[in-house]
This record gives sequence, C-alpha cells and structure tokens, in this order.
Amino acid sequence: MGKYQRKTERRNFSQASLDSALDAIEKGRKIRAVARDFGIHEATLRRHLGIKRKIKDRKSETLGRAPIFSKEQEREIAEQVKSLARLFFGITPTELRQVAYKYAEINHIKHRFNKETAMAGPDWFRSFLKRNSDISLRKPEGTSVSRVSAFNKLEVDRFFDNLEQVLTKNKFGPDRIYNVDETGVSTTPKEVGKRLAPTGVKQFGTICSWERGKNITVICAVSATGNFVPPLFIFPRLRMSPHLQKNGPSGSIYTCTKNGWSNEQVFVMWLKHFQAKYCLYFVLDNHSSHISLPIYEFCKSHGIIMVSIPPHTSHKLQPLDLTFFGPLKNAYSRQCNLFLKRKISNPQEGNTLTHDVAEIFKVAYEQVANVEKGVSGFAAAGIYPLNSEKCSEEDFAPADSFMSEQPLKEIQLHQSPSSKHLPQELSPQPSTSTQSVPFLPSTSKQPVPSATELYFIPEQIPISTLLPVPKAQAKKIEKNVRKKQHSEVLTSTPFKQNLEEKENKRNRKAMAVAGKINATVKTKKKGKVVRKVYKESDSDSEISVDEKEICDDDELDDISNASEYDQCIICGDTGTKNEMWYRCTICGYWAHSVQRC
Repeated sequence: MGKYQRKTERRNFSQASLDSALDAIEKGRKIRAVARDFGIHEATLRRHLGIKRKIKDRKSETLGRAPIFSKEQEREIAEQVKSLARLFFGITPTELRQVAYKYAEINHIKHRFNKETAMAGPDWFRSFLKRNSDISLRKPEGTSVSRVSAFNKLEVDRFFDNLEQVLTKNKFGPDRIYNVDETGVSTTPKEVGKRLAPTGVKQFGTICSWERGKNITVICAVSATGNFVPPLFIFPRLRMSPHLQKNGPSGSIYTCTKNGWSNEQVFVMWLKHFQAKYCLYFVLDNHSSHISLPIYEFCKSHGIIMVSIPPHTSHKLQPLDLTFFGPLKNAYSRQCNLFLKRKISNPQEGNTLTHDVAEIFKVAYEQVANVEKGVSGFAAAGIYPLNSEKCSEEDFAPADSFMSEQPLKEIQLHQSPSSKHLPQELSPQPSTSTQSVPFLPSTSKQPVPSATELYFIPEQIPISTLLPVPKAQAKKIEKNVRKKQHSEVLTSTPFKQNLEEKENKRNRKAMAVAGKINATVKTKKKGKVVRKVYKESDSDSEISVDEKEICDDDELDDISNASEYDQCIICGDTGTKNEMWYRCTICGYWAHSVQRC
C-alpha cells in the first residue's frame, strides 16, 4: 500500500472542478450541459449531487474506502499531537498507532486495525500524514528539564525590564550593544549531511582525525549592527604553543587552560581585548558566574555595562545562538572534512587537526560572520529593536505546564451500560466507609438516578485522556540548595554588594583552612583528661587539665632552639615513632617516659 500506483483513469478531475460543477447545477443549469463543459460524467454528477444534498459532512472525498475516523476525530488527534510536540513531549509513530487503536476501541468505532498487535497499521499512519500536512516526522533535539522550565514569563520579563532600564538611562545605539558567548569546536566535529553509498551496506563510515577529539573553546562577540569582535581561543593544555596560532582569524588572541574551559582569568583577558567604551555588553549565564570584584572594577573604569541573560534561556534570548553558532559549526565541520582529505594526500603533514584548528576555523568564520546574521540575531531575540512581546504565551506554555500542576479537565465518557472503559477516578467505586449515614426520606416523587447516571457521559472519550500531558510532581524543599540565578545588571551597586559578600566569605573560608582564624564550626564539648605534668618539686602528680589548653599550640609555645626542642631533656635522644612523650607545662620542653630514660 505504501508504494501503490494508480491503475484507473476514473476521477481524473479535481475536487475544485467537481465543486464548481455542482454549484452550477444548483444554480439551475442542466446536468448534461454541465457534464459536457466540465468533462465529468453525468452519472458522477448525479451521484455527488445526491451525496451533497443528503450528507453535509462526508468522510471521504476520494475513491476507495473511507477513513476510520471522521474529520472532527482526526482533527482532534492531530491537534493533540501538535500540542504535545510544542510542550516537548512529542510522540513516536508507534505510540500514535497504539493510541489510534485504543481510541477506536474505547469509542466503539468500526475499524480494520490489527487486534493481535493492538495498533493501527503503517498504511493508516502514512495516510494520516497525507491528510494532515501540518504534521511531519522530524528528529527532535534533546532539551534539558532546566532549559524548559527556566524559560518562563517571570524570568523573561525581568530580563527585558533590566534591558529597558539600561537602554533608557544610557541612550545606547545599536553600534554600542554587544552580545558575547562561548562555544566549543572539536578536532573531530559532528558529521554534517548524508553521503552516497552502495545499497544494502549496513556499516558505512567516513574518515576522521580522532575517534574522540579534543574540544577547544572559542569566545565570540557581535554588535547589533553586525560588527564581529575577533574571537578568543582557549586550548586544553598547560603551555601555549605558537603552532596553535598558525593562520588564525585576524586580530584573534589565544590562551590555554587545563581543561580548555573559560574562567575568571580568561574573562579578564577577553575584556582587555575588547577595550570598548560606553557600550552595553550582554553576558550569558555561565559567564555571570565569572564576575568578580576585579572584573567589576575593570568594567566600571572602562564604561562597560553588563546585563546577564537568565540562565538556560540562551536558545531563545541569545543572538549568537539564534543565528550564528549553528551555521558556524556546520561550516567548520565541512572545512574539517576537506582539510583532512588534503592532509591525507600529503603524509608528511600528519593526519591530525590539533594544530590546524585556528586555520580551519578562520575559513568557516569568514564565511558565516556577516552583517545580516548579526542584525537578524538581535531582532530575533527582541533585544534590538527592543521588543518585549517577542516571546508569546505559546513559548511559555512548556514551562507553565512543567512547573505548575495543570487543573483536572472534565473527562468525557462514552455512553455505555458498562463502566469498564471509565477512568479509574470516575468509575463507580464501592464505599469503604464504615460510618453510618442517616436515611432522610425524600418528599419528591422523581425516580432516584442510578450510579452510572450520576456521571456526565457525553458522546465519546476525547483523545486527551489517551494522550495526556505529563504533569510535574511537586518537588521537596531541600536544604543547602544553590541559590537560583536571575537576570541582573552586573555593573550595578546591588550586584557589587553581593560580590563583596561572596569575596569576604571566600576569604574567611581560605583563612579558616589555613588555620589563621577559627571558622564558624560547632564547638565540641569540652572534656577532661588525666595526664602527668612535671613540676618544680620534681614530683609527678596527676591533675585535671582542660583538653583545649593541652591541644592548643600557639606562638607562645614555640622554642627558639628547634634542635633542643626535638630532643629529650633527660637523655638527649630524638626517640622513635609511636612512643609516649611528656611535655613540661612550665618550660615547654619534651621528654621520654621515665621507663625508657
């Protein structure tokens, strides 16, 4: 059925031609004259004219069997499928076929589906896609739960409020508005596009430089007028090599870190490379964690105002992510394949791309970095021109459905004497209560309704009961959870106060680890120990000493002569490991036990 070829010449006219002919007949023209003018058989016109007069809603407008479901039922299924896809819960063809079978069974619709597999056939699925051209089979992109739930109206409105406040106060033009973000490029990029291969081959591969490549971080920036700042490369190594900078983009700078990631020092390096005055600079959420007091002071001294985008919203609010990084990585992947083919033909150059990343990136960067992509990225994000209504309620629907529990909708039930298809929460349940209910005599003569009549039972069960939207469970309140980040003006005074508090906390913690101050820890219960102490009378007696005083070792206890301090004051020996020593509470010198000396 999937490769069926039409074998008849019947109905070689279009549906529009048939409708025009039927309209002409209804206006008073003769059927035979209309048949000659439109080229449609007279009997066909009479049959369709009778169908149009008797049936207003036809299941099928073509030859062959009519579809299993009516137009309204298929439209309901299609709308639910599209709704689930918008909420990041798209279904597979197998799931749709299973739901179609259940939908026909529970609503007692006559069908020809396979009862052994309990699903609709592949022919029905292909016909369903043809009848609903606004649905197609696509490969989804994995989206984290944090990214779905973080893009909500509250966070987006806060970002645009900060943005409008800064733009209104400083009167920035588009040439002073920049967006900066980092991305990763690999020595073995992801394969782009399909390749030609012999039919029937199960395994088909392509040449790459490494099985698992190394990732290099690249920091890019662009203005609202499409002006690109030369990128910064971060290589995963301990020492920088001049070979890594060979034939790179003009004006680029290079550095290296242990893992190849950006950090505070690298960010300061990029700011010095930027060296722009009186410009607005947008910072992605991972960069906002790199902001410290030195960076804050540097930005204030150079007139740079930074506004952070809400975390996990770069796929909607980041201009570089919207229009630049996708084409850049595709172009970089193609250039890697071409460059590797040229290197293989010349064995003296080697087969790896470790020292050629900058050269390959330059070709892809010059192909993609243009004014059009920069301007369209800011317009698509609603940053410039400023458009806080760029994100609609439909964009916030996934976060709303995931973060809050949806209200229970009325579940429609099919009219049936039995309740085997009723949902569990609406099915008549026997009472388990042992509490007695007083019987009140009724004065009305109306008959008492039965148990099944107490439930509202419309014509059919909707598809939403078989394809429900998953509901997020309420999370437990956890202690010591990392504080949630929001959009902030990173160069404002309140944010500076937060930085100072973090810096002071970090310093106190470092000093506590070094033993310089007593950190805020729970004090242990003081205990009493019995130890021998030498006195001036040379008579040893057992006294009670505070444990804290014994364990304390401050500068007052230090002895000027370290060599004498390490020796026993009685025998002069340094002693061995794991043996008992005694310390004098007056002079602070140590000695072996009496038995050893």
